[in-house]
Amino acid sequence: MIATVPPPARPRLAAEDEQVLSMARHTFPVKLPDGESYPVVSYRYACGGGEDAPQQVLLHGATYDHRYWDLPGTQGVDHSYARYMARQGYEVWALDLLGAGESGIPPGDLLTLDALVRSVHQVLSRIRTGAPLALVGHSLGSAVAVAVKASFPEAVDAVVTTGMGHVEHALPLSPDAVETWASAEYFRFPPEVRAGIFYAEGAAEPDAVAHDLATFRGAISRGELFTVMLSGFDPERTHIEEVTGPVRVQLGERDALYPAAYADGEAALWPNAEVSVRRLPHVGHAVNGHRGCHESWADIDAWLSRVLRP
Repeated sequence: MIATVPPPARPRLAAEDEQVLSMARHTFPVKLPDGESYPVVSYRYACGGGEDAPQQVLLHGATYDHRYWDLPGTQGVDHSYARYMARQGYEVWALDLLGAGESGIPPGDLLTLDALVRSVHQVLSRIRTGAPLALVGHSLGSAVAVAVKASFPEAVDAVVTTGMGHVEHALPLSPDAVETWASAEYFRFPPEVRAGIFYAEGAAEPDAVAHDLATFRGAISRGELFTVMLSGFDPERTHIEEVTGPVRVQLGERDALYPAAYADGEAALWPNAEVSVRRLPHVGHAVNGHRGCHESWADIDAWLSRVLRP
């Protein structure tokens, strides 16, 4: 099903509500199949919603960390998803996935989709309050969210994916670049590559793009390359056929990697889930950094209000 919703009003800058928002850093030790323990760091955003507040757990994309969900405002546009959702009454947890930000860095070949799923599930078991919980992912984080729901269906009540589709198509990644990346345990996208595939020309403020390129230089593991990035259209790897329950998919019209041009075929690939797909006309891949990010946020809030707060 393709959802069409009128564009919402632009949200206020996060600074307007700073006095009522709390943010706290938490560290959760997780264990991987190698028997080693690694820290996963998460930041909790809340505006006093109490223990009954529905929870959102946010999973960033490759090269990013939890700060993708808490970008600074530019030109009067709020780019902080985490603060916006906290103001809507959610308890928000923005994770640094293993290998990123302040979390632990396992060996690159060990950091696969399965390892990310195991680590996120262990974090969920510690932070869940009993209130409804949604996983919200971006790109790589979307793949992790889907696999967590497939592997541990009772741990998650709803899933939102952004910047990730499953209709097979060619990706703008050169074979030479992929071969170079595969030779290293961890690799980084050059800034010019990130700018070209993460941002749609003219759809984001130059200051927002400059901040992104100066701030996010995270490395991607070889395990993530082979089990997520190069396997994103294989149903056995993506686990979408095993997912049940409500799923919201957002695809940007100007996303260079997973454009909304493939939205019509997306829902058919989820045979057992209650899937709806939303086209976002004014965003590229890095949704939160674009001017149209508020369309994404309001749609997610409205959808979660229906499925988590019936």
